[in-house]
Amino acid sequence: MTDNDETGAASHKRKVSETDFSSPTLDKPRKKPIACRPCHSRKIKCSFGHPCEPCQQAKREDECDYPKRDQKITVSSSYIEKLVAENRRLRERGQSIDGHTETQTSSADPDMPSSPLGNGDARNPLLDDRSWFFPLGKTGPIHIGEAADAAFATRFREALAPDGKAEHIPRTHYVTDGKLIGLAEREMPWPPLARARLLIKAAFDTVGSCYYCCRKSEVYNGLKRHYRDPTTPRTILTCKLEALFALGEAYSCRTQSTSEDTFPGLGYFGRASRTLRGTRERPQIDYIEVLLLLSLYSLLLNRRHGAYYLASSAVRSSIIMGLHQNVPESQVPDRAAREHRIRVWWTAYTLERLWASKMGHPIGISDSDIGVDLPSSVGLSDIEAADFLDVEYATASIRLAQLSRHIISSIYNRKSVHGAFSQRVQAALKDLRNWVENLPKHLQIPPGGVTHPLQRPQKWLHLSFNQYVILATRPILLHVVRAHKQLWLDASRKKDLKHEVGETPLALAEACIRCARHSHRLLTDTWIDGSFAIYDYTYTQYLFSAATILGISSISIGQSDESDKDGFDSAYQFLDQLKQNGNYAAKEFCQHLEAIKLSLAAFRDPASTETMNAFALSFTQLPFTPSTTTPGSAFQPTMTAEMALAEPSLQDFLTQADFDPGFLDTQIQGDQFQGFYYPMMQDEAWFAG
Repeated sequence: MTDNDETGAASHKRKVSETDFSSPTLDKPRKKPIACRPCHSRKIKCSFGHPCEPCQQAKREDECDYPKRDQKITVSSSYIEKLVAENRRLRERGQSIDGHTETQTSSADPDMPSSPLGNGDARNPLLDDRSWFFPLGKTGPIHIGEAADAAFATRFREALAPDGKAEHIPRTHYVTDGKLIGLAEREMPWPPLARARLLIKAAFDTVGSCYYCCRKSEVYNGLKRHYRDPTTPRTILTCKLEALFALGEAYSCRTQSTSEDTFPGLGYFGRASRTLRGTRERPQIDYIEVLLLLSLYSLLLNRRHGAYYLASSAVRSSIIMGLHQNVPESQVPDRAAREHRIRVWWTAYTLERLWASKMGHPIGISDSDIGVDLPSSVGLSDIEAADFLDVEYATASIRLAQLSRHIISSIYNRKSVHGAFSQRVQAALKDLRNWVENLPKHLQIPPGGVTHPLQRPQKWLHLSFNQYVILATRPILLHVVRAHKQLWLDASRKKDLKHEVGETPLALAEACIRCARHSHRLLTDTWIDGSFAIYDYTYTQYLFSAATILGISSISIGQSDESDKDGFDSAYQFLDQLKQNGNYAAKEFCQHLEAIKLSLAAFRDPASTETMNAFALSFTQLPFTPSTTTPGSAFQPTMTAEMALAEPSLQDFLTQADFDPGFLDTQIQGDQFQGFYYPMMQDEAWFAG
């Protein structure tokens, strides 16, 4: 046998153990050779050598490797039953052994929950082996995280395109570093005392109702001291007050920002940022508070990387101070001061994980290294407790931030991780279901809907929950769309999507769409009741994320229900209005939605080819449940977060200990290797990760 035969995937023999039961006779058909990765990406013929001739000519011998694949075999049902019984017996025997066997993985995340189903195919079949880099002029290639909403929007447009290609739209709408440097040198007069109090109250009542950064009583006392003696030199308190002024202006502003110079709070933000230049050898807790406030404001400027950097700096400074551990009562006898340390730590923890989940970035500390207590009101007086957020809300938001990290680590990780991909999706959705089921009653949305506006913390929790269900399931939704497209482009295959991909993937895709509908409904109500801040980033991002999913669902119209198409259009109108008012994130997201609208229009265009028309019409057969919401008053009964995971087939998926993962864990072979979730772009848009 030659080297070509060995590396080019000639006939492979699969051997089955015969220790406890006899194995069936396996056919060994000869398989078509598979090209190496470089030849496949360059779309050239491979000689199947090791290295192959094209790689030798391109001087890429080190990169010449071949994707692994499993051979499809046919076995009897009795053999499968024996395998399942043996697996169950070994699992039960393993659980009876005292202690746990440490699983060795390459670059495994310590925060990631172990799969309840044991080891399997660890690689996510929806992601390729290389990271995605986008060329951006003189600045060089920029990394695009697969978990980002903008990246998924590009994937959707690729799925709609006949050739599977779509140019990514980079982020260009944000306040630049040069602008901030100039603002830091500019003098910014302080507001009158009455307005200063108003701005601080606005900051605490809006963003401060979701994220704890500092004690209200200390801030107001410091404000009084500063105005009694305005000649006091600049201190970290001055910086903290300026950061609060910036947030207060941004969240209370109801007027349009026509330029960077008129963006509310930007001047105060620039001055506050100046004070924090350089590192701190011994950071103080006031310094960490300012980092958190500036991180929150950075998002309003669509400076996602800056917000992530500031939150990560807050985490690392907190670690230096030891906030991630319980301080002895003898060293900090004041109960409120100890609780303040705890709350500041968990806010830094939460922000870093939330911002990282928006871009798929890593985090600075694992849960196994954290030894501090969760928030508590035990031992606090009523006056002291008024400085802090509700304990149950704080605990729920911490847990949700933890789950966001688990989703990124388990579903969007290209490295080897514990458990098959379908099992990791199952584990993520189980955790999310348990979270929402254990949510305190005052934080839940009643099953029959509400007749009054929800409180901001309540809305934030449910919108974030929906976003993380979407994050966990939207690769599968897109894969269902791609599989459906391939099904209709192949005339030799039976047009049965449920048979092709299975009932479980369709249920997961449906859960994704339901959560998008729920988010859109909550944000519509927020817009109507006036609590949607013009420059808020999080609401804007969640609206864009929901709109993208509704765009996918809108293709399945034809069941006398066009509410998802209407939802997509209304979300675009909301974002366009925010863009006109100066919302930086809306400016970026509107570009993506405009591109999606063009792709949808071309997709539905009667002048398209006959095959693509048949594909478009076939989406009326997708078994997605039509939206049950109807246009009308703001507070009509609507779906709750729990209902998004209540689909019977999805419940079966979440409760099964042993299940057939279907297409999710099938090894992608041959030319299908890169054709699902990873971009199919021109060669010049690819860079080695």
